[in-house]
Amino acid sequence: MNDRIETSVDITASRERVWELVSEPGWWINTGTLGGHRIERSGTECTVTDATLGAFTVGVVALEPMTRAVFTWRPGATTSRTRRWSSG
Repeated sequence: MNDRIETSVDITASRERVWELVSEPGWWINTGTLGGHRIERSGTECTVTDATLGAFTVGVVALEPMTRAVFTWRPGATTSRTRRWSSG
């Protein structure tokens, strides 16, 4: 089974500001306020801990500065998802 969710969003911000956000593993894990995560890195995997939502394993698939960020995460024991960002 290949589940995908793709979306496009126009953001009024500099490319540098957007990259600062989307290059952080687990940036999408929040309850409305971005940041404030504890991130423990081990090779291409990270444990991202949010004070409210708990800990998540996030895999870093690709980080191409200012161009593309691709992460996987496993929100449950039997699922795996991918989060992608690319410019242009």
